[in-house]
Amino acid sequence: MTLFLKQFSLSSSASFSVDRQLRRGFFVDNDGSQRKYIPEALLGAHNLILNVFDLQNKHFALGLDNELGACNKDYLECWFPRSPNEVLGS
Repeated sequence: MTLFLKQFSLSSSASFSVDRQLRRGFFVDNDGSQRKYIPEALLGAHNLILNVFDLQNKHFALGLDNELGACNKDYLECWFPRSPNEVLGS
């Protein structure tokens, strides 16, 4: 069950919003607060899927090391650009 919740929290902006509100000691159902965490949820989901592909590649010896390396490079360029002006969605 814990593994499911971890994966869900990495792929849902709603879970990030609920977590943040609960840590502050209150909960308000507000669409705006969820939208604020969409980039964080997408980053987590992107990372999660790359880790799942990497795990399957290693376990089943799929030989996709070069392809996954390219995907990891794209991930870093997408979410952690060299210039702050290059940030996705800004």
